[in-house]
Amino acid sequence: MTGTIESRLLRILQDEVGPAALDPTASFADLGMDSLDLLSLVNKIEEEFGVTIPLATLVDFDSVRQLLEWLERQ
Repeated sequence: MTGTIESRLLRILQDEVGPAALDPTASFADLGMDSLDLLSLVNKIEEEFGVTIPLATLVDFDSVRQLLEWLERQ
């Protein structure tokens, strides 16, 4: 299941920032994402996974790998 969640997150990120998002350990800032990009990302993740993500979560869990761990605990 983890691989499925990770691949879904990577697909969403690639839609936002392109192939640079293939590195699940890169921070959202390293991917060039600003606050508006993060808001869009939150909306897409919420829609895809049916969860509510406070925007601050992406500050505390600032990579795909860390966000994956957070999603698995929900």
